[in-house]
Amino acid sequence: MLRRPSFDRSSTPTGLAVFTICASNYLAHAAVLGASLRRHQPGTTLLVFLLDEPPEGTKLPEHVILLAAEMAFERTEWNHRRSHYSLLEFATSVKPACFRYLLDQGVARAVYLDPDIQVFQRLDQFWQGTANDPELVLTPHTLSPLPDDGYLPDDLTILRAGLYNLGFAALRDTPRVRELLQWWDRKLRTLCLEDVHAGVFTDQKWMDYAPLLVPGACVLRHKGFNAAYWNLHERTPRWLDERWWMQDEAGDAQKLVLFHFSGFNPDLKQLSRHESRFGWNLPGDAGRLFGEYAQSLLDAGIHRFRALGLPQVAFADGTGWDPVCRAVYRQALAKGVDLGDPLEDPAFLLWAAAEAPGDHLTRYLRAVLHMRGDLVNAFADGRDTVGLMTWMRTSGVRELGLDRKVVERLGMARQAQRISVNYVGYLQAHLGVGEAARNSVAALDAAGVAVHCHDISCDTPAPTGRYSLPAARWTSETPTATILGCNADMLPDVLSKLPAELLTPYRIGCWYWETPEFPSDWADRFEMVDEIWAGTRFIADAIRCKTTLPVNVMPPMVMPPPMQRDREWLAAMLPEIKQDEFVFLFQFDVASVPYRKNPEGVVATFVRAFRPSDAVRLIVKALNVQAAPTLIQSLHEAAAGHRVSFLTAAMESDDRFRLLASVDSFVSLHRSEGFGLSIAEAMAYGLPVVATDWSGNVDFTHAGNAALVPYDLVPSAVANGPYPAGTLWAEPKLEAAAKLMRRLWLDPAWRAQIAQAGQQTIVATFSASVVGPAMRDRLDQVAGLRRGQSAPQQRQSPQSGPKAAAARNAPLWARVLLDMLRYPGYYFVRLPRVPVLLWRHGISGVVMRAELVASTIVDVKGQYLVTRILTRLRERIHRWRYGGRRVR
Repeated sequence: MLRRPSFDRSSTPTGLAVFTICASNYLAHAAVLGASLRRHQPGTTLLVFLLDEPPEGTKLPEHVILLAAEMAFERTEWNHRRSHYSLLEFATSVKPACFRYLLDQGVARAVYLDPDIQVFQRLDQFWQGTANDPELVLTPHTLSPLPDDGYLPDDLTILRAGLYNLGFAALRDTPRVRELLQWWDRKLRTLCLEDVHAGVFTDQKWMDYAPLLVPGACVLRHKGFNAAYWNLHERTPRWLDERWWMQDEAGDAQKLVLFHFSGFNPDLKQLSRHESRFGWNLPGDAGRLFGEYAQSLLDAGIHRFRALGLPQVAFADGTGWDPVCRAVYRQALAKGVDLGDPLEDPAFLLWAAAEAPGDHLTRYLRAVLHMRGDLVNAFADGRDTVGLMTWMRTSGVRELGLDRKVVERLGMARQAQRISVNYVGYLQAHLGVGEAARNSVAALDAAGVAVHCHDISCDTPAPTGRYSLPAARWTSETPTATILGCNADMLPDVLSKLPAELLTPYRIGCWYWETPEFPSDWADRFEMVDEIWAGTRFIADAIRCKTTLPVNVMPPMVMPPPMQRDREWLAAMLPEIKQDEFVFLFQFDVASVPYRKNPEGVVATFVRAFRPSDAVRLIVKALNVQAAPTLIQSLHEAAAGHRVSFLTAAMESDDRFRLLASVDSFVSLHRSEGFGLSIAEAMAYGLPVVATDWSGNVDFTHAGNAALVPYDLVPSAVANGPYPAGTLWAEPKLEAAAKLMRRLWLDPAWRAQIAQAGQQTIVATFSASVVGPAMRDRLDQVAGLRRGQSAPQQRQSPQSGPKAAAARNAPLWARVLLDMLRYPGYYFVRLPRVPVLLWRHGISGVVMRAELVASTIVDVKGQYLVTRILTRLRERIHRWRYGGRRVR
């Protein structure tokens, strides 16, 4: 399909070549242009200079011929322009070279058309075929000034963009035209920039000089040439006598020759994304004109071609060239540095990965900070290495279009200690603990930790999905730790099925629990791990009452993928939803102790708060409904006659997030939450949330960022799942909840205020640049002590430093004896376990674990006494806080 490198002159039998330039995602436009050209200029073929390779199996009409734009350049120059420019800049920078290529092949006359043009009459009517024909033909944007009505475009916009619209240009082969093309191409080598405020707009602005450089140039004043949104103030499309005309204000009309549909999207009711004067209030018969063009694009497969996306520029090894690479490359050219072929020679990578004289950052990283000045203070001018790299691997990929592989090659990852961990979890399961595990893996990966994932989803009856997980960035024979992303109740079963290599490293249990009392029946689980990571302070307090192991608060990352609000998609799933309805969402897993999530309370509150005539709806999203069909039936009965919809199908991750992004508020009248991931995700999307003011979610919800529901603490009379009778639960006050839900609906100012504050809280607390470095800091400490090094400077204890280093070089028996004197509590409490600890970890492992325990206590002297005192104090506080039936 793609012709290279020869040109077949038989495609231009009249000596006239008509061509366009585009990438594969615009081939539907080119096909429509080619069909209109063939209809009104019989025998003429449209030549398409393609900027990328067409997808395999692409079929276009025979009157549309694809040529490789690359053949108009030497390879190094081609790669230079691809690297130096954005796609729009690149596509326009090759125009003079394509003109010159056609002239070199013997074409006497050439016409360029943008691909989003449609032809309605012969194009070459300005040429008579004589030596007196104009050498260059251009069309001005307008023939009269634009109205000063405050809309765009205006006269200043036109002056900045250029007097002539280069969506159309025609020339014939003469010496002066050859000189023009040479001058034009030389300018476009580095100055084909989309920067109207700097006085440059791609190839177009430069052609303001053209009538001066080519005295024989013709500026067409024909109103039917290059009609477009920018001149509809002076000419109106009319369908008369079975053809299209352009009529001026005086009533005079000229036949429409070509219409330029610049910025038009057939899926949107909008004249062009570049204008604000008309919108979809189209003048004359323009509605029919645009409707027919839209249908032609659809028939030509616009959605199929558009799905191909933009062509990607890449290094020779396939690593993507990102906008920061482009900025660094432009910087090099401005300094006169010759880097050869930026994509195939190593010079660019070496230059970008090096530090400029007097700088502590690579040129690549310095360019990132230039592009995002807010990062300078946020990451201490790049000295916060882990934080900056984490931001680049996550937010930077989305916000700046960074390429992850380039970040690793040209950033600071090479300077950081390479840490590797195993992560065991329900990584493909539709479970809250599975989502928390996936988010933690992503945060670790973003912080530069190589994560070797081990999925145990097959050990749960929960439905599974297709979740992408990061590949390990580095291999390691000795992982720093194995993180066990399963709760304490399942730990023995999980450990019994793990391969031996996952059991050897330091074990970290990543546990969630939802009540103030951690089950004493699970005390033996503390023997199976070396440390515990708790998602919230609420969980950590419950666990610390039962163990002397290190318990660190380590929440998961909360960064749901970007999703657009899509009420049409939501209405397709639930046809009863009206466009004007305010929609609350509540979701729970029927197989996971519904009592804790309190679905009955949510439905009862909604029924109490809103009349059936109110334009408010509640969506109840329930998973695993087969586990309790009577519960679902009772909810249906309680909601009868009200605007309550039920969604019970398992959703893939994208659809689950699309649902969350498409509603107006999230409600959780839970009796207890270990973390409250759904609440946090809703806040991340900027939704106002209604939530019970108790348990794990109070780490991130407060009166300024959420509608918090008061409650009573009440011990249960019966057991609920793994929670025994007597467990303390929050009983939300439904009357107060109903008032809050109604206020959210009626008070848009308050709704927007708490929604914005909530979103800011999640970004500041649970983004990858916060969570990932916190996890890495602790793993650095573990890794350092495993290697016999001191903990990182910011975490050093009084026992670190030169003396501590000398002590670690002493014989093992001396180290154990000294360690027992330092940390008597650790050894005394574990005295019955010493043989097991020595057999499992060896002397070095036991010493290392003792030091890690000590690093979590501020005063390591007399650690046993401190530990026991803290434990007893917590027990007394819990008895005092939760001993009565009504605490609040």
